[in-house]
Amino acid sequence: MAALWNGQSVHQLRLSEARLKRLTDAVAELLEVRDEAHGVYKAEIGRLVGRDPGVLELGHWPCTGSPIRLCMYDMSTDERDEECLFCGQPDERK
Repeated sequence: MAALWNGQSVHQLRLSEARLKRLTDAVAELLEVRDEAHGVYKAEIGRLVGRDPGVLELGHWPCTGSPIRLCMYDMSTDERDEECLFCGQPDERK
C-alpha cells in the first residue's frame, strides 16, 4: 500500500483536506448567521403578536389572519396551545 503513495497524491490529499476545512468553516459561519437572523425574525414576530418569541412555533400552513401569513402556535409549558393563534386550526391539519 505504501508503494502507491507518491508526492503528487499526498499533495492532492492535502489540497483536498484544506478545501474541506475551508468549506466546513464557511458552513459553520453561515449557520451562525442563519441562527442569528432567525432569532431576530422570531423576536420581531413575538413583538407583533405580543408573545414571548421563545414559546412561539412557526407553522407551515397558510393563515390569512396571521401577520406573516403562516400559522403560529404557543408552545409554552403552562399554556400549550396546539391550535393556531389566529385561525384556530390544529397543526396536524391537511
